[in-house]
Amino acid sequence: MKKFLAIILMLAMLFAVTACSVTPENTDTNSDTGTNSDSSAGSTESDTSTKPGTGGTYVPPAILDHDTTNYVAKYADAKQTKIKYGTYSVKAPEIADYYNNYDAALSMTFDDGADIGAARLAESIMSQYGFKGTLFLQISNVQGNISEWQKLVSGDTFDVGSHSWSHSAPSGLSEDAYNHEIKDSLDYLQEKFSYENPVTYATPFSQLTASYKQYLKDCGVISNRLEIGGSMVSPDTVDPDMLTVYAKRIDTGNNQESIVRINVGDALNNGKWFVELYHNVRVQDSTDISEEDFRNHCKWLYDNYNGKVWFASYDDVAKYLVQKQTATIEYTDCDSESMTFVAKVEKNYGQEMTLRLFVPFFIDSAYAIIDGEEQYVEVVKEAGVSNARVIYINTEISEEGTEVKLMLGGNDKYQNNCDHAYSVNEVVEPTVDSFGYTEMICTSCEHTYKELYTNKIGK
Repeated sequence: MKKFLAIILMLAMLFAVTACSVTPENTDTNSDTGTNSDSSAGSTESDTSTKPGTGGTYVPPAILDHDTTNYVAKYADAKQTKIKYGTYSVKAPEIADYYNNYDAALSMTFDDGADIGAARLAESIMSQYGFKGTLFLQISNVQGNISEWQKLVSGDTFDVGSHSWSHSAPSGLSEDAYNHEIKDSLDYLQEKFSYENPVTYATPFSQLTASYKQYLKDCGVISNRLEIGGSMVSPDTVDPDMLTVYAKRIDTGNNQESIVRINVGDALNNGKWFVELYHNVRVQDSTDISEEDFRNHCKWLYDNYNGKVWFASYDDVAKYLVQKQTATIEYTDCDSESMTFVAKVEKNYGQEMTLRLFVPFFIDSAYAIIDGEEQYVEVVKEAGVSNARVIYINTEISEEGTEVKLMLGGNDKYQNNCDHAYSVNEVVEPTVDSFGYTEMICTSCEHTYKELYTNKIGK
């Protein structure tokens, strides 16, 4: 019996040593003992998979080779054996749920277009916080002073969507009337606001019949807003056709401030898209919100969610989510110096997307070449994930395909590669949409390099 147990023990030890001779699934170059999680290292097998909510079908990891003499992975067996290896499986790129990798999204929408003065007041308050909104215009209301609405929309705060021509309830219309209420209103917006293709709509009285919905779709509408209690919208579970997106009406008379904040906070804290429905910033009837209430609400949103939430127009969020649903990403090349892939969308509405790119844990610098044009990027260590390295890139993705090539670390153009003294040549501050950097210039040979690649994408 003892002899039998000894044989079993020897076989177990042999199996343990053998297990350490294969490429480990989790590694940590900074660990002295044991194994640590690393989202960049993993299986070398490849198969096609579909990830719900990530924007389409992705081709799983290619293999990234590197010089094994430069990196020693520690993967301990019973004898603390150090194993060198030279292949890393790279997780497939993804599209972030929201632009700039924000945690959630909030859109302010304003219906009817009945009062240009109230709309201007809303703009003056929203612009203080950088908020964006969508005006769902009833054409019969704005025809008489269309030039004033054009001036308002030419600013940075508002875009427009259709709220029909005459605000007729869909349930009372014949299909023959749809052409005027839907198509003519969209054509009017396209003509007066130079929109290439108006694609968002809000049905009057939050009604939507099956035939009305089909006509919206036939006219190229990609998202239709309704109002039923302010249901939360998730980018992973939203209707595929986006024609039943629910908003919560916010007004002074029917909404206590504490209730509104609970509704909004619940949505934003759970990564949802929350759509607010307003009519006018004034006090004239039961659908309006007072200037004081609107100002307080905007301040509360900014104080609690700035930097966490994408404050965007309904039009922009709808375009982002629809494009994301039709996106695919596929690797075309992967070697020791670069990773190249092509991203495509079946439906392109010109909305920039945020790509989330994973790189091996030993990469600490990189830059991107997008369709031949260089862009500075920052390699971010994700909080709470041991050794995870990720890069965020904002870019438009075309139907034909947008090629992104990541050059991985060590390029002389972005490093201090001489021993002379350097001085600051230029400082570019980061914004929510662009990268910031400090450009240094050599006082002797005029060589330049950039440092402090920062932006507001990686939180």
